[in-house]
Order: sequence, then C-alpha cells, then structure tokens
Amino acid sequence: MVLLIMVVVGGIDQMTKRLAQRFLVAGTEPQPLLGSYVTLHLTHNPGAALSIGQGQTLVVTIFSLILVFILTVLSFSTHSRMWAYTLAVVSGGGLANLVDRFQGPTWGTGEVVDFIDYFGWFVGNVADIFVVVGVAVVFVLLVRGVPLFATPQSEPKPRCAEAGTGQDGLEKDKD
Repeated sequence: MVLLIMVVVGGIDQMTKRLAQRFLVAGTEPQPLLGSYVTLHLTHNPGAALSIGQGQTLVVTIFSLILVFILTVLSFSTHSRMWAYTLAVVSGGGLANLVDRFQGPTWGTGEVVDFIDYFGWFVGNVADIFVVVGVAVVFVLLVRGVPLFATPQSEPKPRCAEAGTGQDGLEKDKD
C-alpha cells in the first residue's frame, strides 16, 4: 500500500504539471482559481521550497534524494499504518518533484514546475500540497504520541487464560 500511495501522489502531481505546462504560459498574467487569492501562474523553480537555494539545484536534488530515501525506508519499517501512509504521502510528493529535477540538461539540475500561486506569496505545485499535508499529519501523530516504531499489538488474552479462572470464566477451586 505504501508504494501505491507514493505512485498515486507522484502521478497526480506529474499529471497536473503537464496540464499546467500545456495550458499556462510562463510570464503571462496569472489565471484566477479562487479569485485573486489563489491563481494559476506557471514558473520553474531551480531551488528548494519558497525558491530558497537557487543556484544550488544539484545540492537540493541530493538532499531531496537522501530525505526521500530515509522517509521511504521508515514508511516500510514502521508497524503503524498511519505513520506508513503519512510518510508515503510525503515521500511521494518528494519523488514527484525529483522527477522534475532529473529532466534538466544534466543529472539532477532540472527545475521543478510550479503553478499554484498562493496570495502572491509563493508558487507551488500539487506535490507541495501533499508534502505540507503529510508533514502536518506527522505533527499531529507526534503530538498525540503515536509511536513510529511500536511493536505490533499482541492479541488480548482471553479471560480464561488469567490465573485462577477456568474456561467458563469462573474461579477454579484451589484445593
């Protein structure tokens, strides 16, 4: 299921990026999606989130590869479905952006396709939405104390297995 989640997240992101590249033109007026608050505006980001690290595309790519690898290993290692699925969503979003990185002129130097402009503050994509939602769920899991590496719950003991009771749950004679 973890792999399926990652593939679906990546597929949705890549599909929306292809649609954005087909129907939007970089450098033109943003198209309203939710009024002037959220608009569609095609850009290409060589850096990390919020365009941090521009000019360091290869470094961002290597860091992203390491992070996605760690999250993927954790999602397959945990016994908690909630943790596994949440980490798969974050990994899938990271992988989707890495696909863009590997479409550049040289290894790992491609630019991420961004097209959702939030209030004029920053431009992102669907993979970014999955990552942000996944990280928010990670915080909820942490605050609620859901363990990442808890051992699977053992079956509860039937009452008759308790000392001093028979199969019918009544106390046995101790004579």
